[in-house]
Amino acid sequence: MSTEEQTAFNQALDHETKKLMTLTPETREQHVISIVDWLIVEIHMVKKQKNPALQREALIKLFDKLNKGAPKIIPPIMYMFKPEFQLQFIRILQSMSNEKN
Repeated sequence: MSTEEQTAFNQALDHETKKLMTLTPETREQHVISIVDWLIVEIHMVKKQKNPALQREALIKLFDKLNKGAPKIIPPIMYMFKPEFQLQFIRILQSMSNEKN
């Protein structure tokens, strides 16, 4: 990543973080939960592919989405580590672990 790209990324990340923090607590919580739910769905889509080639393709698509949306995705994910979001975080972990069974 070039210096210009890194600077643009950092500015976008800062902007999205500030935007998240200006939301009302209820709206912020809904936003964080929606990002978490989206991530759960995306992970499930990768994991449900039984064919290794299709699973790899789905994983590459997910990484592409994560890279493109990183400035918008990172602040809510970081925010979910707050105590009030522990249940949602546990849901992600349980969701990932249930797929293995």
